[in-house]
Amino acid sequence: MNTGFLIRLIKLVITYSLASIAIGYRLFGDILFKLNSVQLDHSGDGFKNYFSFAYQYNHGKGLWFEGMQYPYGDLAAYADAQPALVLIMQALRYLGFDIAGKELFFIQALPVLCLVPAGICLHLIMKHYDMPQWWTIITVTICLALSPQLFRFNSHYALAYTFVIPFVWYLFIRYNSNGLQSWKYFSLCFLILLLAGFIHPYLLLVASVFILALFVSNILVKKQIQYTTLLSGLLPIAAFMLINSFIDPYPLRPANPFGIWEYKTELSDMLPFYGWFPDLLSFLPGLRSSYHEGYTYLGTLIFLTPLLVLLIIKRKIQLEKNLTSATLAGLFCLLFAMGIHVLLTGGNILDWLSPLKQFRSLGRFAWAFYYPWFIILSILFYRSTKLLKSAAIRFSLIALVSVIWILDAGAYTRAFNNHIQPYTAPNLLQSDTRLLDALSNNGYSAEDFQAILPLPIPVEGAEKFNVYDNWFVKMLAIPYSFQTATPLTGAYMSRTELPNILKQAQVASSFNIEKELLSDLEDDRDLLVLVAKEDTSLYQDFIQSSYAIAELKEVLVRGTSIEKLSRQNILENPAESRSGVLYYNSFKEEDNEGLLSKGSIRINGQFQLFKSSLDSLTSDSLVFSVWYKIQPEESNVPFFQLITRNEKNEILQDIKYRDRDIKRIEVLQDWIQIKKDIILDPGSRDIEWNIRADNLFVDHSLITISKDAVCIPLENGYFISDHFIAKSKDQ
Repeated sequence: MNTGFLIRLIKLVITYSLASIAIGYRLFGDILFKLNSVQLDHSGDGFKNYFSFAYQYNHGKGLWFEGMQYPYGDLAAYADAQPALVLIMQALRYLGFDIAGKELFFIQALPVLCLVPAGICLHLIMKHYDMPQWWTIITVTICLALSPQLFRFNSHYALAYTFVIPFVWYLFIRYNSNGLQSWKYFSLCFLILLLAGFIHPYLLLVASVFILALFVSNILVKKQIQYTTLLSGLLPIAAFMLINSFIDPYPLRPANPFGIWEYKTELSDMLPFYGWFPDLLSFLPGLRSSYHEGYTYLGTLIFLTPLLVLLIIKRKIQLEKNLTSATLAGLFCLLFAMGIHVLLTGGNILDWLSPLKQFRSLGRFAWAFYYPWFIILSILFYRSTKLLKSAAIRFSLIALVSVIWILDAGAYTRAFNNHIQPYTAPNLLQSDTRLLDALSNNGYSAEDFQAILPLPIPVEGAEKFNVYDNWFVKMLAIPYSFQTATPLTGAYMSRTELPNILKQAQVASSFNIEKELLSDLEDDRDLLVLVAKEDTSLYQDFIQSSYAIAELKEVLVRGTSIEKLSRQNILENPAESRSGVLYYNSFKEEDNEGLLSKGSIRINGQFQLFKSSLDSLTSDSLVFSVWYKIQPEESNVPFFQLITRNEKNEILQDIKYRDRDIKRIEVLQDWIQIKKDIILDPGSRDIEWNIRADNLFVDHSLITISKDAVCIPLENGYFISDHFIAKSKDQ
């Protein structure tokens, strides 16, 4: 490395360090200087991701995470624990560099620090195309300040590393300009992408798709097949999948997670959601008013794109072949982010390339459109100003664009700052010792309990079902888990293995159901039960079978033995009774396997479960329940609708609900039950019960008058008793 290059590199590091600090200050304000004492998110993904990283660094080993999903655990990558980064930091700990106690600073500061290598890569790209230093610095700084990844700086920390796409683009340019040998190009791409994959799989796939788009673009533009580029895009994915196949013991993760059409890029995502633009055009339908997963606004030059294209066509300004390749590659990535590959193949591509199903947040692929297009538009704009004969007009135009850029960046970063303000909190993993103190003050220690049992059981990441979990319980459990290395039952994570999470959710089912998880425990210590006071009526059976430890402001702290949890309600001499049944269907005529029955119906689309007149009904309260099967593939989350009408056929009630609106479910085998109570409006005459789902098996749909007892026999000595499924004594 020669002295001149080293000096230039140091200057770039200083320049973009200052730019990163400025951007960080605009984003965080004074919190930038308190990143170890103030956390940017105290309830959502940010808090969970901070917990996962800190727990893994202090208590975990390798690529396996045991802080949640007790007693099974899961891959650290699925817990957003950034395993590659944790392994590096744990290795440095052996050399004396320990971040214990500073985990929050590290995980919140790292995205800001990563703006520096991102800026350097983009700077070198612009200089490669002979842009002046001052224009390059302005462009790159604004490009970073408007990056869609900035809105990950308070939550999905692993997705906030802005340098990955600029880095692989810079390597591609060096390789295509004969500045980098093919083996070095491939090796660097392979190493950085594989490392990125074990920080967050999306970083790997987004960058790989961009490289593959460059490969295709090169064929179209240069009529050249670059096998090195092809391998640089494909082999990191193959290596990541191969490694995962060896280390992942769970084959039954959800194969088609929810949201592929909800989290893609829309045309409105290419316009700002903040500042003057949406205010001025608020009358237009479809404009965003907040950040969205597919957001990819390119700044004010996006409005000059038609003019710049015209100048290229007329050969007034030049677009080199490498820039043309990057332009096309970015456009391909944008179309991918919009789901064009799914649309054109009628969804078949998700079957041909099944791993694509795991990457539901298509909008993130627009990041590979944002960086090249922002830089290319800046290069073309600057070249177009050279056509102006008047220097005054030329620099006035450049100044105008620069001022609008700065105003844009100011409004965008201010929108982020406003966004985080309601969610900031002290460093809760370190400072919130409420549960630790409550146990200590009542003579208990962490060693007395093998795990935390939060009620409701969180099942985030199951994708096929996601019951409502309690915020107060979550905020109490997570700091205690970190402080004591006591794992949580349940998951605040993603792509959870379905049989395991069903067993965990089943622990919170009624005592009519045998809890399979208990037989998987290797420890006979008690479980620490946390239930919010607002949910005490819902979990009276758990409260009665546990012992009191402490009572905090919002949460009851209790303990329960494995023996107590193992008890099961058995029906004594059940006799069939259907007097309170308004409607029941076991779909026995359908040729599908049911739940303790001979049939179930497969629903694909909109389906009407029930519609009838209520003329003879004397009660104003009804209970609706239905069981549906959880499958790793094909099936999705069902949505329900209850409609009541009066005698004039006017709608009185239109109640929409799904699993996310339910706090407690029943789990039996691989089926779950959703139950809903409604109080009819006066004058209700007709009622309609609908379900919308894809490839979903449904069984035992039941409507009862709430005050009447119901007992319906099933197979093998089981009965439906007041909407619960229970064994009889003779079973």
